[in-house]
Amino acid sequence: MLKFKKASQQQGTLKTIGTVAENAGLGGYHELSSEKNFKGEVKENGKTTNVTIKLVNKEGEYDYVNCSESVSRWLRESSSPQEVKDRVAQLAILPILELPQVDRTTGEPVMVTDEETGEEVQLIIHAISFSGGADMSSTRTVITADLLKAETAKRTVNWESLIAI
Repeated sequence: MLKFKKASQQQGTLKTIGTVAENAGLGGYHELSSEKNFKGEVKENGKTTNVTIKLVNKEGEYDYVNCSESVSRWLRESSSPQEVKDRVAQLAILPILELPQVDRTTGEPVMVTDEETGEEVQLIIHAISFSGGADMSSTRTVITADLLKAETAKRTVNWESLIAI
């Protein structure tokens, strides 16, 4: 028998520092960092660089945040200048995630010195990403008494397709 658990909202394991809009704040804005970056450059490993977004607050202070690989691909798949503009505008509601860095060969955390405290801390980069999980409620099938009484679908097996030639 299955062991059911209480249904709960799916939670991601990555920490968010808020949306693009929340980080730029009221009166701030975001934009592509450059045309060259948007077009991308193919790296040695064959992957294209991620799109970088410039976030500017109302005081004119700025920071750059990379988009995740999937968000970068989505932005670059735009078919017209207007679609690019629309998709860049939609970034405002996407979360910025904290991504703790780990050495790929050793699995150990990548450590750096905190400029303010002088302490060694794990390197954390930020990335604009699609929200984790998806609303799958449109595929929900509620079990009714009729479904419980329904006869199991019978399948026929084509034995010829199971025999190796």
